[in-house]
Amino acid sequence: MYTAEVEHKLERWHLQCDALWRHIFNIIVQATLSETPLLAFINGHGNIVLPTATSGYAAQLYFRGCTTHSTFKVPVNNKNELLKSLITTQSSRGDFINQAQAIMWDQALMANKAVLACMEEVLRTVSECLELPFSRKVFVLLGDFWQTCPLTTPIHNAENPKFADFVNTIGDRAGPNVALDMLGKVRLENKLIDFVFPVNVLFQPRMCCHWPILTPTNAQVDVYNAFIVDCIKGKQWTYLASDSLKEATEAQLPMPNNNSLLDYAARHTPPGLPPHTLVIKTNAIYCLLHNFSLD
Repeated sequence: MYTAEVEHKLERWHLQCDALWRHIFNIIVQATLSETPLLAFINGHGNIVLPTATSGYAAQLYFRGCTTHSTFKVPVNNKNELLKSLITTQSSRGDFINQAQAIMWDQALMANKAVLACMEEVLRTVSECLELPFSRKVFVLLGDFWQTCPLTTPIHNAENPKFADFVNTIGDRAGPNVALDMLGKVRLENKLIDFVFPVNVLFQPRMCCHWPILTPTNAQVDVYNAFIVDCIKGKQWTYLASDSLKEATEAQLPMPNNNSLLDYAARHTPPGLPPHTLVIKTNAIYCLLHNFSLD
């Protein structure tokens, strides 16, 4: 069922884990292999349980959920290699993680393996238990290997057999190439927006929630959002961010009048930061997110 390497790892971990660990592991594996839905509840019994997720949107679905990168302070870089968290044994975050009895990571299969290695290193470091995997904590990974959600109600498929075959082909792991000839194509941004948000849809905010545009980069998101908001009729408010240097604020130093770093952040949008200008308009739809730091 597993490769020789995986079998060796499982055998070694089973010897190091107690009966409760093996019981939880066997329940999850049996449910996965039999394709049986599993509804499990983690009772902390007064202890700390950390619910995390790869994306911020998924983290919102859990009570006190946070992104995995935020919880474990996993650095973000383009190569995702040799990631090293800044959490130490003496830090408040390290003490908080060390007291946790169980950790849940949703959408784990979407993340790079270097993120998992970084998290595992954090757990060993803060607990000063360098020999045991995940510092003997209950660690549950959630996700879908295919990342294809089942359709409970056939909408487009029932009316278009060709499209249904196309979706099923992707779901069955066809490859290495899947023909996209049946899909319409546009080359101009305004043509794309006019197709997804025609006038009869654009002026009905509730209907707009069911007509999304998926883009590979955040830069495209900002361009499309600005174009769509500009097309909406309504009163408009513009807000500018008030930026400051954390080091200068904590040291209670006066902010310099001409700071090149803040000027750059205002004119550009560095990765991980929101745009400097926020435009609010009547009849537009907005999603409110919030982040909390434990430090």
